[in-house]
Amino acid sequence: MPVEISLEEHAQAVLGSPAACRRVLRALAEMDVSGRLDEAKWSSVAGELERLRRPAGRSMWRR
Repeated sequence: MPVEISLEEHAQAVLGSPAACRRVLRALAEMDVSGRLDEAKWSSVAGELERLRRPAGRSMWRR
């Protein structure tokens, strides 16, 4: 019988594995290049990718 695993458990498993993190980041990069992140349901993910691409210490708000 399959064991039900929560979304939080999946996320923790990915965050605990550098190889799994790389796979997720590569998949997101491919989705971005192909334009799939332009779909409305993925807009928050696209926003987070933009935030990650900014150099450390730079605010998203201009002064």
